[in-house]
Amino acid sequence: MIAYVPEHLREQTMRNLKNFRKFNTKNTDRFFHFKFWFLDDQNLAKTLKIETSDSAAGDVYIVRPSSQFNLTKPNCKLCDYDYSSSKILSSEDILRDASGSQAYAKILEHAFNSPIIVRDYMQFAVLNQKFKTNALVVYCDPDEDPAFYRKVLKTLVSARKALPINLIPDESGQLQKQQRHADVLLVLSTVRNLMPIAKLHEEGPQALFVTPEENIVNLFNSTLSHLEKVEGLTKDEYI
Repeated sequence: MIAYVPEHLREQTMRNLKNFRKFNTKNTDRFFHFKFWFLDDQNLAKTLKIETSDSAAGDVYIVRPSSQFNLTKPNCKLCDYDYSSSKILSSEDILRDASGSQAYAKILEHAFNSPIIVRDYMQFAVLNQKFKTNALVVYCDPDEDPAFYRKVLKTLVSARKALPINLIPDESGQLQKQQRHADVLLVLSTVRNLMPIAKLHEEGPQALFVTPEENIVNLFNSTLSHLEKVEGLTKDEYI
């Protein structure tokens, strides 16, 4: 996240962004990672498609490298690498949003609109407890079969692109019940310990569908095991 701050407006803009900066530098959510930078180089800002007029000072942009996790089309280059740059909040939005919840919601939209990779049980525990929503959790060990892991990841990315999420916290930063039931997080776990929800004891790829009520359906052992084809593909091809 980058805010352009020209030298002659530095003091006022820094003051306006104080709460936003404090909130995002103390973020403890381990399932997404953002850094917050101030930028005073006008040429670099223009390269990153960031507005440099005085009226736009303090506007916050999210700049991300082009990758399979970034579903936004690239619109700028930095050191010959493709990046996407888009404004998520104006300085006026930040001043009105004293609690930081609007900014947090904007960040979550970007974080959740790609598969979430879980590498330890605490990541999953925090994700599940903080955002009690539907989640399709696929377990796959990248060390066991790297090629299959990449195939699963690619499939989840395609699924998320086809079904973008719309999870937006309310003013208190919480998800309302209606929203929790309306969307599905896509989670790729490299560990079988998914406490406090479940601990997978079997070897090999498995899938769980977790609801806000913490009911679990093992799709691989139940529904999918009885299917011969899914959308014209064999089960292995579909997975």
